Amino acid sequence: MNVLILPDSHARPGVNNRRFEWLLKYLKDTQPDMLLCLGDLADMPSLSSYDGSALTGNGRRKGSFDGRTINADMAAANQALFTLGLWKGKKVFLMGNHEARIDRAVDNVPELRGTLSTDDLALATWEVVPFLEEFQVRGLAASHYFVTGVMGKSVGGEYPAATLLKKQYRSCVMGHTHIWDVAIRKGREKLFALVAGCYLDPNQKEGYAGPAQAMWTSGVTLLKGVAGGFPHDGWEFISTRKLEHTYG
Repeated sequence: MNVLILPDSHARPGVNNRRFEWLLKYLKDTQPDMLLCLGDLADMPSLSSYDGSALTGNGRRKGSFDGRTINADMAAANQALFTLGLWKGKKVFLMGNHEARIDRAVDNVPELRGTLSTDDLALATWEVVPFLEEFQVRGLAASHYFVTGVMGKSVGGEYPAATLLKKQYRSCVMGHTHIWDVAIRKGREKLFALVAGCYLDPNQKEGYAGPAQAMWTSGVTLLKGVAGGFPHDGWEFISTRKLEHTYG
């Protein structure tokens, strides 16, 4: 099975969604068996606790929060999802912590029940996996991220894919960190881990990241011949820049 991994793409107002049009053309050209989105496609900045959304229980609102609305956030995410929905192949969507902002807001403000939900995301043609639940594809475990330690934090470190193998000791793929890294462990069976980077517009700047954004890798990864948790026919990283040059 050939599986195309779509990592964190953070669609939001003010950021061009053209990268999803490039990806749609790539999908139609290559026809993988599955598109696996690792979550955080819907950025939902209006619900950011970091910037002080009233719906998150954080009252320390920053000036940068001004002008954000839930409706605009949903529209940006759904435009991206509608574009990808034009591809008729199998699509799986793992909810990320940014989509989980929606559920958290409803928990904090129960009056929103019935007016705001992750059901508002245009995911009717996708198989949807709840936040931090795992999806299995041919022996490969996928989640937005895998936790480590008693605090439940995401696997990370200088070599996150190797850390992922060490902690999970099974073949895994995750997003969340925006770092791209691969690790292989050979023994009785081959184990494979991918930390899949991000999928941002070439001009997209994440202000909270600062200089750390230079460490991120933007693109999608095609895992070829996945069986028994291992891509036996190899893998290919396709950068956002390459997709732009080919389809932009």
